[in-house]
Amino acid sequence: MSRVTPVPPAASSQDSNEATLHAKFDQPTSHNNMVEASPFQIVKTFPPRGELQQYRLTATTEFSCCHCQQQKKSKLVAIKEGKWDQLLCNGCYGLLLSGTSQNS
Repeated sequence: MSRVTPVPPAASSQDSNEATLHAKFDQPTSHNNMVEASPFQIVKTFPPRGELQQYRLTATTEFSCCHCQQQKKSKLVAIKEGKWDQLLCNGCYGLLLSGTSQNS
């Protein structure tokens, strides 16, 4: 009597897509590949807007916004010119995109 060994099911396209998705977020991405390596774990990378790039992080992070100089806590951060030492809060990110100044 022959013995049949069960074969594990092939990875579905959804599994493959999820693996690709996770691989994408493990590495910093940029339209010009000029982004410094991130010191944070990134969940989502948003499309670049000029010299600004916004990211959603896995954990809430405390930082000083390089624009308004205030202490912030957020999972949503933006960086300027691909430099992780130039973190922007979401409010200043919006102000810079709209072209208005903070004092307006």
